[in-house]
Amino acid sequence: MYEYGLKANKRLGQNFLIDRNIIDKITGFADLSGADVVLEIGAGLGNITADIAGRARKVIAVEFDKGLFAAMKSNLNGCKNVELFCSDILKFDIRPYSNEGKIKVIGNLPFYITTPVLEYLMENRAYIKEALLMVQKELGKRLLAGAGSKLCGSISCYVSYYADLKLKSVVKRTCFFPRPDVDSVLLHLEILDKPSAEVNDEKLLFKIIRTAYSQRRKMLLSSLSNKNALGMDKGQIKDILIEAGISPERRPESLTLKEFARISNGFPEKN
Repeated sequence: MYEYGLKANKRLGQNFLIDRNIIDKITGFADLSGADVVLEIGAGLGNITADIAGRARKVIAVEFDKGLFAAMKSNLNGCKNVELFCSDILKFDIRPYSNEGKIKVIGNLPFYITTPVLEYLMENRAYIKEALLMVQKELGKRLLAGAGSKLCGSISCYVSYYADLKLKSVVKRTCFFPRPDVDSVLLHLEILDKPSAEVNDEKLLFKIIRTAYSQRRKMLLSSLSNKNALGMDKGQIKDILIEAGISPERRPESLTLKEFARISNGFPEKN
């Protein structure tokens, strides 16, 4: 990238994948065909974009950094099936590109934006088939953590409600330039045909989960009734937990998503 007069922007968490073997793994795991439309998040200099374009019908490459975007535009000049956008991915409208089928997503996500991007993908899940995402290893562990794990958190529950998540590969920090302080993991996220739990009110479900995990060391009854966060007093919360077959003394990380759903469905429906 120095040939373009560019330096990695630490504020944006820029670390560029330089290992050819990992690039080949990504395109292999993506299982692309000539019918696929691919959204690439954080396309950088276009090193992976060209490989994707050689296998897919169309690539929508989105890069936020203006300097990188200019360099990518030059590098991909000969790729006729690539559309380039200098844009914030969180403000990018993917709906027009889903007219001929659901989109596949590929992205190397800086730590600071990983959770917002996951939320963006879930909000646009109607237009997305699957995603192959590079994230920091520790965050990857949190996303993959199940009930009973101290790593499990609200983001784990949120993603697993809408998608099936699998670990595809660990990627060493030596595969990037500049070299980050931590390793990464490559995750495959497949959007489910229907959510993994049945709830009456999704917003309430996620509010309950966030409230529980905001004080994860406390017993469930204490965290859910703290400062009347859910609009019900401690006695009412206790009754809902018991009716759902869940001990008020349990810790949030011990609950499965379906148990959280039972709690949510125990709340009176709003008119």
